[in-house]
Amino acid sequence: MREASLRQAFVAAVAFATVPSLAFAAEPGERFRHCADCPEMVVVPAGEFVMGSPSDEPGHSEIEEPRHRAAIRRPLAIGRTEVTYAEWDACAADGGCNGLCLDAAIGGARPVVQVSWNDAIAYTVWLSSKVRARYRLMSETEWEYAARAGSTGSHHWQGAACAHANVAACRNNSTLPVASYAANSFGLHDMIGNVSEWVQDCWFTGYEDLSADGLLRSQSRGGNPIGPTARLSQGDCGRRAYRGGAWNSLPAEARAASRAGVVRNYRSDAIGFRVATTALD
Repeated sequence: MREASLRQAFVAAVAFATVPSLAFAAEPGERFRHCADCPEMVVVPAGEFVMGSPSDEPGHSEIEEPRHRAAIRRPLAIGRTEVTYAEWDACAADGGCNGLCLDAAIGGARPVVQVSWNDAIAYTVWLSSKVRARYRLMSETEWEYAARAGSTGSHHWQGAACAHANVAACRNNSTLPVASYAANSFGLHDMIGNVSEWVQDCWFTGYEDLSADGLLRSQSRGGNPIGPTARLSQGDCGRRAYRGGAWNSLPAEARAASRAGVVRNYRSDAIGFRVATTALD
């Protein structure tokens, strides 16, 4: 029964075919909420960037190759922060989120952790049905574009990491309330550090099957409706990608290009998620 429920949630998250979308004003930097309990969203502009890392970048891995130009073809709105305990609790109290009640005593303003990829999908399904908008996880391409926010180095800042992100070197030994550090130039907080973030994609070990514009060669010309390069059936779909590094991450992991994957039912005190929604034409 539980597996059937998860399959239904996944199909709903992928298809969105019957869910009308609430429009948002596609002005970069604009913020909005679709409801009082919904995550605050920031509109991010369309654009292009180079995905992956050069071989001489500290922490570089072969799974970040080859570097390639990728395109975000239309504006999207991304959670200004990771989903918090308070936002998760609203879902659980309303009968969503697989009925998973988490320890809110940790702090409502901290990013929710101990949530699997399946749990994150359940949250997006609940949120989409609640506000009739197409909420989802980001693709890996969207995530790296958002994390870079126009920068080209390992991360969006210059100088000491602990002035900009909650990572292992800061010795906080736990998550911090979201937005404890300044936002990047897109207005997004904690894209690097605090918690790693689930993304939509099935796990794969490199970018070899991408075309020059960052789309899968097997995709239609218009790209995947879940987001550019979101791999929903290719690769190891029993494992899912997560990005961004966390409060316990070493410098090699706390980079815009760093990526990892794990089984989709895995839960950790260092992995959470944030949501996105795309403007419709």
